[in-house]
Amino acid sequence: MNTFRTWVKQHSFAIFLVLTFALSWWPSPFNIEDLPILPLGPMLAALIVVPLAGGWTGLKNLFRTSFRWRIGLRWYVVAITFPIVLSAVAAGVNILLGAPASTASWPTSIAAYLSGVVEFFIFVALGEEIGFSAFALPRLLRSRSILATVVILGLTRVLWHLPLFLVGETQWPVAVLLFPTQLIFTWIFIRSRGSAFPLILAHLSIGTVGTTFFTSLFTGPDLARMVWLQAAAFVIAGLILLLTSRLIRSALFAPDDPAVAGEVQAVAVP
Repeated sequence: MNTFRTWVKQHSFAIFLVLTFALSWWPSPFNIEDLPILPLGPMLAALIVVPLAGGWTGLKNLFRTSFRWRIGLRWYVVAITFPIVLSAVAAGVNILLGAPASTASWPTSIAAYLSGVVEFFIFVALGEEIGFSAFALPRLLRSRSILATVVILGLTRVLWHLPLFLVGETQWPVAVLLFPTQLIFTWIFIRSRGSAFPLILAHLSIGTVGTTFFTSLFTGPDLARMVWLQAAAFVIAGLILLLTSRLIRSALFAPDDPAVAGEVQAVAVP
């Protein structure tokens, strides 16, 4: 049993990836809104791997990472507002470029909107981030650099969303957006002392405010341009973070900086 647990622990990320895709990419009665993917797949994969590798203690640590809420008010503000601000800027630029905006697709009642928020929180924000952020992110940081972690998880998210791209549920520019988003997520995770909770809230903000109230203002070619503008806004935000964050600059230009290494290892999972 110990040999098996050791093997799972040594290969936990690879096993997580296999299970994530296997559990997500299958016709399921639990899929919401007839999506060709099960958003709960990453969370379910983590909930299988963690007990096998770390037992009950590992499971408690996963939930502690997922819901550690004492992180300082500013990280809540950053996590919740950055997707809203970037989406609002993209929408404003789109309107300035001549795109007509319509609120016809906005929720028709507060009750309907709140119901959608709860559904998105449970099935999408928790489903993805307990897997990708609470489980995978700290494990990759243990053995990879910050930038390597961003590239690996960014590519993982792109591939995981592939069925949504292929059926047109998600537009292709989102593939570009996912990399700077992962960079920002990683920065918040380290700065909040290893909490995935603000990332869950950031994902909720992207889906229930950024998409619901800004992306949905447009249709047709104007919608396509809006998504490209969102991707550009997130890329610019990522570049600004690269230039202004000591943590990210050090990871890029001085990967052996002991202060950075100490801060990263403090949130990593062995």
